[in-house]
Amino acid sequence: EYTDTDSAGFAADLQFSPLTEFYGDDVAYSISGVSVNAGLATVTTSATNKFVSNQVVVISGVTTGSGGCTAAIAAAIDGEQTIAVTSDTTFTVPTAAASPGTCDLSTAEATGPTQDYLFFGDSAPAVYTFELPLMSDTQDHLAMQTTTEVSSYGTSAIIVDNDSSDGQASSIYYGTQNPSNICGSGVYCAIKLTQAGLQ
Repeated sequence: EYTDTDSAGFAADLQFSPLTEFYGDDVAYSISGVSVNAGLATVTTSATNKFVSNQVVVISGVTTGSGGCTAAIAAAIDGEQTIAVTSDTTFTVPTAAASPGTCDLSTAEATGPTQDYLFFGDSAPAVYTFELPLMSDTQDHLAMQTTTEVSSYGTSAIIVDNDSSDGQASSIYYGTQNPSNICGSGVYCAIKLTQAGLQ
C-alpha cells in the first residue's frame, strides 16, 4: 500500500509508503522540583530535557509535601503521565490539587523517549528518516538512501528493528513495490538498511 502526492517539497506524482514512527531509547532526567496548584502539577527537571507535548513520560519519586501536595496527590503524579511542555526544563501534568503546594522528592526522575523518528520511502526512488517533531516544511532529513536498494516504484511499509549502538543492530526492512534486478532477475525483494545511514 502507498499513497500518491504532488507535494512540492519532494516532486510531483510520487508514490509514498506508509509512514513509520519509531521512538529510540528512554532517557531519565532528575527532577528538581514539583509544585501543584489549580489542577496542574509543574515538574522541573535538573537539566534541559527533550520531551515534547502529548508525550507519555513516567514520573517516579514524588512524595507528600507542603500545602496542596497531599499523599494522594503525590501518588497520582507518580506513574505514566501525558505531559504538556512549558519550557526546556518544565512540563505540566493534570492533578486534583486545588490549593498551591510543593511536593517532596525521593530521587525523583522523569523517564521517556527523547528520540522520535519518521521513516518512509518514495518512488523517486528514495528512503528517508526525519527527526520529529517536524518544525518546518523545509526541515532537512537525517539520512536518505537513493541507491539501487530502492526500486523505482517505491517501498512497502517499513519495519524498524531495535535501537542499539552495536553494528547492524539498528536496521529497517521493507519490500520493493515492483520486480527488479536488485536481488535477482525480475523478482520482488526484501531489503535491509541500517537506520543511521540507510545503507
